[in-house]
Amino acid sequence: MAKVVQEGDVIDVIVEQHKRIRQLFSEVTHGRGKARAKAFAELAHLLTVHEEAEEKVVHPVTRGVARGVAEARVHEEDEAKKLLGRLVEMGPDAEGFEEMFSLLKHDVDTHATNEQREEFPKLREHCDEDRLRAMAEEFRGVQALKGGQRSR
Repeated sequence: MAKVVQEGDVIDVIVEQHKRIRQLFSEVTHGRGKARAKAFAELAHLLTVHEEAEEKVVHPVTRGVARGVAEARVHEEDEAKKLLGRLVEMGPDAEGFEEMFSLLKHDVDTHATNEQREEFPKLREHCDEDRLRAMAEEFRGVQALKGGQRSR
């Protein structure tokens, strides 16, 4: 399991969570039975708390320096949330799950790549290290209120 970053700035925390999200996508894709269901439950939870923390902590700051970039990320998140909700309702053993799950994986990968290419450079350019570290604390705080990042 990937370690949870406790130090560093908000970008470090998010990038580390992106790695865990990618790992969970792989576990769901290749898993079967209870292992697959467990990985999917962890993935659904992590995606939910991750995106909520981004919406409350990261995107408002980005909006102040690059509104279009923030709005594009929010739109991507909204689309992914819709797919995730449908997948949660279906369950990982349902017919059609794999196809829809593949779409979600693509959308989440694209979103993470766009954040790393477009949003994070804007944050580094316009926020000093103290602000980025404070944002990391806020980010973790939002996640803690929602049940935190689950571990296995």
